[in-house]
Amino acid sequence: MRPAPQVLSRRRRWLQASLALAAAACGFIAFDEQRTAFLAVQRATQVVPDPVWHLLTWMGDAHLALALLAAVALPCRAHWYTAMLYGAPVAAAAVRTFKTVWPLPRPFGVLDASSIHVIGPALHAGSFPSGHTVTAFLAAGCVALGTARWASPRQALFALALASAIGVSRVAVGAHWPSDVLGGAAIGLLSAWVGVGLANRWPLQRRPAGMSLLGTLALVLGVALWWRPLANPEVWLACALGVAAAIAGARTLWVVRRRATMAA
Repeated sequence: MRPAPQVLSRRRRWLQASLALAAAACGFIAFDEQRTAFLAVQRATQVVPDPVWHLLTWMGDAHLALALLAAVALPCRAHWYTAMLYGAPVAAAAVRTFKTVWPLPRPFGVLDASSIHVIGPALHAGSFPSGHTVTAFLAAGCVALGTARWASPRQALFALALASAIGVSRVAVGAHWPSDVLGGAAIGLLSAWVGVGLANRWPLQRRPAGMSLLGTLALVLGVALWWRPLANPEVWLACALGVAAAIAGARTLWVVRRRATMAA
């Protein structure tokens, strides 16, 4: 079955938006506007308390994002979770390639330490792209690209707004240049584009074996969050999401098993 014209149009616009973000990132680098933009964002974001940016930036952690999407999506939006699992290897490969081939210094490794407001550890290398931003826009993209069938526009806008806030937080905490965030957003959106396309072609959520796999992964991710060495306040968020993801995974496995028993 060929996709409807409106679906093709939405995918085309999505691809154009991703390329525009990538072009903007290249523009920042080519015209050497990094320092001015970085310091301007840092000044603007200091009106918000540090714990807010610290919590937002931690929400871009890949482990946490997968657990969060599992807890939210598995009960009624398993298509989102399937798409993210398909898109995650693409995003991870892109991030690893850029950081290996193009090891740019981070702001703390270039600017005077007294001019940077750092929240959390001071990082020096591996600047481009922002991995947290990639993860955030991958998750948001999996929600937004499926808006017509799987979500309301409000859900899509909320997901993209949250991803944008996570991206801004990477500059606010002093970890990345603006170009790292723009490039990360482009990679995340493109990875979501690939993930949603693969999820439409091979929908794991429509097969009992696929749902069992999704449930098992959610259960493992949820339980694993309890063993991560974290400090306050993220430890409490990790514990809560760990419980939620584990419950979602266990419930999914129970539903699959119950349906198989009834069909036998």
